[in-house]
Amino acid sequence: MRIGFGSFIAYGLSQTLGFPLLTGGSVRYRFWSAWGLSATEIAQAASFAGLTFVLGVVAICGAVFLLEPERASACCDCRSASYGRRASSA
Repeated sequence: MRIGFGSFIAYGLSQTLGFPLLTGGSVRYRFWSAWGLSATEIAQAASFAGLTFVLGVVAICGAVFLLEPERASACCDCRSASYGRRASSA
């Protein structure tokens, strides 16, 4: 229960402090080491938290590119309709 609470607090603090990829791990380490977790366990849990964040971003980006390809390509400054096709001179 304390581990989940520490993770919740670390997430909130890291978002408030800024640059959560850096500050989140250090806040988690501070809480969890005080509660008796080893450095290996903390590294595994922090890596898992980071990995799930990255997977979530990839899933959301994939959904956006599948559901709204024109708007997504305009946002990213790429032309999806022209990939793989050559302009023919008729």
